[in-house]
Amino acid sequence: MPGITGLVTSLLLSVRYTPNRGVSFDQNMMSYGSLLGGLLVGYLVGQIFRWLGKKNRLKPGQPIHTVDIEEQVAAYTRPILVIMLGALAINFVLNLVSYYSSYTQAAALMQSLSSGNTPFWLELLMVCLTTLLEWLGIIGSYNFQLGTDSTEAMANLNYALAHHTAYGVPYPYLGSSLYNSFANFGGIGLALALLLAMAIVAHSYNEQRMVRANFLPVLFNGNTGLMVGLPVLLNPLYILPAVFLPMVNILIAAFAIFIHLIPTPVYWVPDGTPGPLVAYVGSNGNFVTLLFTLALLAFDVWVYIPFVRLSLAVEGRIREIDAKEDHKDV
Repeated sequence: MPGITGLVTSLLLSVRYTPNRGVSFDQNMMSYGSLLGGLLVGYLVGQIFRWLGKKNRLKPGQPIHTVDIEEQVAAYTRPILVIMLGALAINFVLNLVSYYSSYTQAAALMQSLSSGNTPFWLELLMVCLTTLLEWLGIIGSYNFQLGTDSTEAMANLNYALAHHTAYGVPYPYLGSSLYNSFANFGGIGLALALLLAMAIVAHSYNEQRMVRANFLPVLFNGNTGLMVGLPVLLNPLYILPAVFLPMVNILIAAFAIFIHLIPTPVYWVPDGTPGPLVAYVGSNGNFVTLLFTLALLAFDVWVYIPFVRLSLAVEGRIREIDAKEDHKDV
């Protein structure tokens, strides 16, 4: 009953009424980008059932009859009504926000700050905000694209095509180019570096199986399984590297561009290109850029290793405590 109620609540929160009186579902509410909302719905639904639902406790070995099930279902009427009424009220607010395009305007503003010619400190702030939102389970302002749709990115591309080089482009430090080329290996939070660190440190069969299962998806920037299965989402042990390490990568890459060690990636990159190859493809096959990117990835793996060791140690300690509690119960 709580599971079905949670599913119906999520669907109800996704209903949108359009100005022409049409009805549609907001797909963003049902996607990975709104995972935090789904977790909150599930948690609150479960808590409301626990607070308001009266559970009939049966003695061990006592048979369950139809009347017992009917009584239990009847006891769940009150929490279901409370949840549905609350979902309707929240849905009304969400529809007001959607009707006045408040969310769309906020998303457009964040996108313009991420891809336009903004001050470098603001680009770093947007990177930090994006990775923090993704750590929370909310989609950020950066997408896995090079960002060639902005005016500044097109100016860089035209300069490279006219001069046959990406050195000296008019906008060398575009946030979208730097982020997708040097701070997005395997997806948000440098998931590929985390997975490689896990492969080096972890020794148990289950941990190595998790690494093998996620290697190909993460290599092609599909990090959902790793973010949820490890987990990284809402895990305080990984918040520092997942949020701030991409910003460090951008600072290092910007310095390398400043001293003309590597060019600014300006060319279009196919969606799904492995993270370490994005800068290489975006710089038209510059070999120094490839070596620089691989060195940057090795640095990220080195930074992640102590955090992975700490996480595994905490998990081991939790298993020990659980084993002691189970032994006491026996």
